[in-house]
Order: sequence, then C-alpha cells, then structure tokens
Amino acid sequence: MSRVLVVDDDKGGAVLTKEYLELGGHTVVAICLSEEDAIARLEQLDFDVAVVDGLGGAGIFVARAVRATGRKVIGFSMDDVTFGDINVNRKEGRRLLVEKLGVLMED
Repeated sequence: MSRVLVVDDDKGGAVLTKEYLELGGHTVVAICLSEEDAIARLEQLDFDVAVVDGLGGAGIFVARAVRATGRKVIGFSMDDVTFGDINVNRKEGRRLLVEKLGVLMED
C-alpha cells in the first residue's frame, strides 16, 4: 500500500480523506492544510503519492512541486460529495470518495 500526503485547505475534507485512505490500507504520513505548507515540507516527508484537492486552483503548484521530486500526484475535488450525504450513509460516502480518488491508489 501507499504512503500518502494529503493536501486540502478544508480540514474536514482532509480528515475524511485520511480516514478513507487508511480504511483502504494506505498510510497517511501528513495532512497539509495549505499549498505553502505542503511545498515547504515536500523534502522532509516520506511519501509515495500526494492526494491534492483543487488542482484547478493553487493546488496545481503543489502538483508541479511533487512531480518535480519524482513522486505521483492524484488530483481530486470533493465539490460534488457532500458531508451530509456521507454522514447519512458512510458506506456510500466511502464509495464516492474512493471513486473520486480512482484506482491509481491500487498500484
């Protein structure tokens, strides 16, 4: 399984992403709540892949910095996955998030 860096400016989204990645057997080595924090910590952290929310915005700079280190990036958005839906049906919420992250985590 993968060692993962989670980058998301929304703490709730980051914690939820961490929870579901760990349920899938991955190890989340850190959560960064800003692009600046993520970029500053890239060389200090031991991870295989970064899961970055918001590649359409400032997250693109994190993705470029991660790729420059030779590691993988998975970009995603939680925009169409509501926390209300997840709280009502956690299994469905997990399925939606895993679907958003895609099968890239399986290698």
